[in-house]
Amino acid sequence: MQRLVAMRAGRLEGTEAFRGFMGPFVQIVTRAHLIAAFGDDKTALLMYDADTVPVHDAPATAFVTVTDGKISQMRIIFDRLPFDAARRTA
Repeated sequence: MQRLVAMRAGRLEGTEAFRGFMGPFVQIVTRAHLIAAFGDDKTALLMYDADTVPVHDAPATAFVTVTDGKISQMRIIFDRLPFDAARRTA
């Protein structure tokens, strides 16, 4: 039986909240392919495609802000519709 994860939309604050959001997603990823990456020492924009246990071909983007050499902010955009549909049919 495959495990479907409810993904929370909205703002997350702190390391633990981020891990709580990304941890379940990382566990269901079966393939990730970087499509494009652009940036400098302060920002980066990544576009990638991922296959997961419930959904194949799940494109997403991440806009990352770097402060003092560490990621200080990340904005992730992905299409939740295929995940919602997979959850309903499971």
